[in-house]
Amino acid sequence: MVMEPKLGQSCNSGRSQSGEGGQMGNPPSAKDDAEAAARKMEDDFNAFTVSKADDLAKPLKDAGIPYKIHISAVCPSPSAALPSPTRGGGR
Repeated sequence: MVMEPKLGQSCNSGRSQSGEGGQMGNPPSAKDDAEAAARKMEDDFNAFTVSKADDLAKPLKDAGIPYKIHISAVCPSPSAALPSPTRGGGR
């Protein structure tokens, strides 16, 4: 992608003193990266579930049988993955 200088902006603005690259604006933060990764994972999951639902429904649709497919997300609570602490030293 080629960035043209804006009106009143020199061709060298946006480059660092060391001569590296011509990044414009602030670099993405870790929070932005995490949000983008979470959004992509959700989009990929949605595409996967739609694809699988279509695959499962094809024989029913071809046979003219009415159907409904309900997909519920089962997400364990974060504490479910952790072992429960013991009280009183364990014995």
